[in-house]
Parts: sequence; structure tokens; C-alpha cells
Amino acid sequence: DTSGRPHLTEREHPPGERINLRRASDLRGSARRLASRVPPR
Repeated sequence: DTSGRPHLTEREHPPGERINLRRASDLRGSARRLASRVPPR
């Protein structure tokens, strides 16, 4: 049960997890750019 545990701040995350989060946000950003280039149908 994690209700009693404080939420981890970003600096408390392991470096690998931070890289995964950054890569995920990069993928979301590139997907948004691709979507904006293609006209919506």
C-alpha cells in the first residue's frame, strides 16, 4: 500500500527512470509534430 509513502520527486528517481521519462516525452512530442503535419480526417 503506497498511501502512506510520500510521492517521489524527480531528483529521487533513478537516472534510468528519468531517461525513460524523457524518452517518453520526446516520443510524445515527435508524435504531436507528425500529427500536426498530417491534416486531420
